[in-house]
Amino acid sequence: MVIVATSTPSSAVPAVASVVANDLGTTAGAFDVNAACAGAVYAMSIAAPIAASGGLILVVGADAYSRVLNSDDRDTAILFGDGAGALVIGPGTGSVLGNDYCTLLDTLEHAAIPLGGALSMRGRDVYRAAVTQVPQSIKRALGAADLKPSDLRAVVAHQANGRILAAIAERLGIPEECVPSTIESTGNTSAATVPYTLDSCMAMFESGDVVAFCGFGGGMTVTTTVWRWGSATPDVRGNHA
Repeated sequence: MVIVATSTPSSAVPAVASVVANDLGTTAGAFDVNAACAGAVYAMSIAAPIAASGGLILVVGADAYSRVLNSDDRDTAILFGDGAGALVIGPGTGSVLGNDYCTLLDTLEHAAIPLGGALSMRGRDVYRAAVTQVPQSIKRALGAADLKPSDLRAVVAHQANGRILAAIAERLGIPEECVPSTIESTGNTSAATVPYTLDSCMAMFESGDVVAFCGFGGGMTVTTTVWRWGSATPDVRGNHA
């Protein structure tokens, strides 16, 4: 299966995943996921049970926010980059220990792109929501597996803001180095950030480690999937512009 997480597709139909499958010459099933910056983590949680039953899934997070930015809006134009990250999930790459899915009500205008329009974002509102709701989501996903934040080897989180990443570490009571950061060199690449960041830090994981993947995006929607890192390392690639 091919799953592409994106909120900036090049066409409404066909799905970007179908384009990827066609370019790869595969007849695997293909569909897109739009959960804005949380999309790749949603895609991973969809892929995990398929992988557990023996399937092989290509998960892609890709966004080109240069298509939807207003260059005169300094609150958004300087923050975002274009990027893509991909990983192959299959038997042995890891087992899911717990998931959490959450929609924050009355936050639809925190980050929005109207059809045919440009991105608008209420940065302070996004920050306040993220620093409270992301740690809570991670704790709920850990709790489903009877685990604690101290059991985590790392949190691979959406790269929206360096202060948000630091706040996640502080509120979970884990060292900042356990929340890898790539935003300094990439900016916010939306759905690409989690697979891209995983590519940068994967060498730190060993079989059996507990790793949380967390995304949060427009809507606002927050999701966490907690994995026991497997013995078969997933193939991961990332790129940004």
